[in-house]
Amino acid sequence: MFYVNIITTIPTLVTGYNIPDLYYLKMLRIFELKASQNITNGLINKLKGVGDIKKQTIKKIEFFCSLLIFLFLIIHIISCIWLKIGHLVEGSWILADGDNKGLGDDATPSTKYITSFYWVVTTLTTVGYGDFKGFTTEEYIFTMLVEFCGILFFSIMMGSINEIFLDGGDSDAF
Repeated sequence: MFYVNIITTIPTLVTGYNIPDLYYLKMLRIFELKASQNITNGLINKLKGVGDIKKQTIKKIEFFCSLLIFLFLIIHIISCIWLKIGHLVEGSWILADGDNKGLGDDATPSTKYITSFYWVVTTLTTVGYGDFKGFTTEEYIFTMLVEFCGILFFSIMMGSINEIFLDGGDSDAF
């Protein structure tokens, strides 16, 4: 994974972040997902020597942690796309004017990202408070795609969590 870090970091550092499009090379870090899962699984496997924990329970914990890592990765990617749309489209959710609640041009990058992350979580979970929303056609289209993905993703997550707890009817799995 050293090479992925070199490819994703050196170009932006050399240019002093003056070429913003080079920053998107950092998306290649998705290839480090497997390494993070291996680290997590290694930590969880240390539970084998602790107490009276069944091997099957450890596998369930590994699976659940893998689901959480995948969930946060998906939320992060969608948040980044939502931010990019906000910066590319005039009158977007970031710079909405009039009675529309926008963050404003002076919002810090961390505030924009946290707001974007919040929007994704509320949209994917179908809560959708509406305090942050799109105002342009592009944003409406992306919101609809995220909502449909949210329904699918929520169904998969719930099925996976049910699988963890039910485990084919084995009542003493945990």
